[in-house]
Amino acid sequence: MEFTQPIPALCMKKMLIFCCCFAQLAVFGKTNSPLITHLLGLNPRVQALAFMYPAQAQLIFDAGNEANTYTDQFFGAGAQSQNDNSSNAFRHSLWNALAVKKLKDAGANDATANDIVQQFTSAYEYNDAGTALVKTTASAMDLHNNLVGRSFKNFTTVNQLLDSLFLKAIEPKVITSTLSQILASHNAD
Repeated sequence: MEFTQPIPALCMKKMLIFCCCFAQLAVFGKTNSPLITHLLGLNPRVQALAFMYPAQAQLIFDAGNEANTYTDQFFGAGAQSQNDNSSNAFRHSLWNALAVKKLKDAGANDATANDIVQQFTSAYEYNDAGTALVKTTASAMDLHNNLVGRSFKNFTTVNQLLDSLFLKAIEPKVITSTLSQILASHNAD
């Protein structure tokens, strides 16, 4: 079969990422993983990280799904899709805390787990091209809440973590950092 028109570069890139992730995930027995479908809708920065860290990407993706489920349980159905409120703060913090725990449970040390989770979760705050951090108050708060979640290191049960994060999410907010300070602390451009 011959192609009469060249395949667009973006399409080729997504096909390559899909094939590489599929091949690497097959090693772990996850060929039917929703991660592959999920990756194709994300910015290139997240896709590249998933290519570099396929096993960790699956764990971080799983942590995100768990965070969405718990967010709906704590704040009501549909809360996982709300932005700029306590449920969003809870979801971001929980996602990061669970992701760090999953990576550590898989053998990563604390520093490595925190670094990889920070790279992934911050990458979601980049523009669609994956070239620049979106410099909005909402993105700054997401980055802040991601950091809060990664700071929860000594929980022994998920329920203990959930209770702590829920209380943190609903407490009154007093942010003393400026948008620029929060973005700068995440190595923003």
